[in-house]
Amino acid sequence: MITLEKDIPQEYSAAEFLPGSIDLKKGDIVYPVGFGRSSNSQPLDNSAFYLKKSVGVNILADWGTHFLIDQKNGGGMCKGDSGGPTFYFLNNKVYIAGINHGVYPIDNCLDKSIVIKSQIFKAWVEQFTRESP
Repeated sequence: MITLEKDIPQEYSAAEFLPGSIDLKKGDIVYPVGFGRSSNSQPLDNSAFYLKKSVGVNILADWGTHFLIDQKNGGGMCKGDSGGPTFYFLNNKVYIAGINHGVYPIDNCLDKSIVIKSQIFKAWVEQFTRESP
């Protein structure tokens, strides 16, 4: 959750949670986004962090509350991207499909990564945002 210093421009809107009725599966393409490193070898300093253009990656497996995604072709996430969004496009609309968790195996940004399904947190986020001042 973030607090903005000024109003969102009228032409923008927040992405919605992926509806629970939509069941993503192996082979579907998702788009993780983040500010982390772009490779394992990149030094960890302020110059290493920038918003990367998101590249579509395939879901390899559905682990119930998590997805395992393929990032062997240079897409996906790396160190510093945890907590960021993973998006899914459906009928020309953008949905939040997940929350970036981390790379798998650990310290290998060129293999796979894990995304937590956002639907499991939808009720909590909606309750939290209703209670906000």
